[in-house]
Amino acid sequence: MNEDWDIDKIDERFFVHGRMEILDILTDLVFRDEPITVCFNGGGERRETRLLDARERMFVFDCDDAPETNQRLSESSRCVFSAFPDGIRVQFAATQISPIPWDDKIVFCAALPDRLARLQRQESFRVHFKPENAPLVRLFSADGVKLGQWPLHDISTDGLAITTDVADPLVFAQTIGGVAVTLPADYGDVDCGIALRHATVLNKEISGYSHRIGMKFSNLPIDMRASIQRYIIQSEYEKRRTEAGNNLDQDE
Repeated sequence: MNEDWDIDKIDERFFVHGRMEILDILTDLVFRDEPITVCFNGGGERRETRLLDARERMFVFDCDDAPETNQRLSESSRCVFSAFPDGIRVQFAATQISPIPWDDKIVFCAALPDRLARLQRQESFRVHFKPENAPLVRLFSADGVKLGQWPLHDISTDGLAITTDVADPLVFAQTIGGVAVTLPADYGDVDCGIALRHATVLNKEISGYSHRIGMKFSNLPIDMRASIQRYIIQSEYEKRRTEAGNNLDQDE
C-alpha cells in the first residue's frame, strides 16, 4: 500500500488532537505555501497541491488542471494529505471533499481533521529568551490599566512567561487581565487576555530575577496564533542552522 495512504499505522503518540493546535499547523502550511501530496482513490492516485486557507471548521486546497482527476478526487470517500515542512512529516486524512468557488475558479474544501500526525515533533514548541535580549511584555489589569512591563522568558502558541522581581508574584499575577508583546523580527504583535498558570521561584544569582510567572492566552486571535507559530518555527530553523555550522567548524 502507498505509504502516503497508510496513516492509520502511525503510532498514536505522534497525533495531535486539539483543534487549535491542528489549525496552527495547517495555517503554517498555508503561509509557507508548502507543497502537499494528496493521496486518494483508495490509495491508488496521488497528486501535488497546496493549502489555500485553514479556518475553524474547514480547510481549502487547490484543485488539479485535469477535470478528470478532480472528478475522481471529489468522488473519493477518503483522502490523505502529506507535507514535510522543515523535514517534519505532517499527515492527516479528510472525507467528503467538496468543490467551492475561490476567486475566479473552483477549488476543494473539507472539514478540519479531528487528528493530525506530526512525526519527529518536538516535545514543546516554545522559544526561550535571555533577559538581556528579551522583548518586553506589557501587562494590564482586567479594566485595562497598565501594570508595567517585564522581560519575556518564553512563549508558545498556548501562553507565555515573564521574569520579575515583584514582592508577591502570586497576588500580582492574579491581577493580570491582558498582555501585549511585539515579537522580534517583525513577526507582529500579540495582544489578548491572559490567565495565571504558575508562579515559580528562580535562582536570582543565575537568572537575575526572583520569579517566573507563567500565563495562558485567553481568546488569542487566529492571526496572532499563526504569527507566534511562524516565529517559533523560524527560531527553531535558525537554531538548527547555527548548531549545524558549529558542528562543521569543530570537524575542520
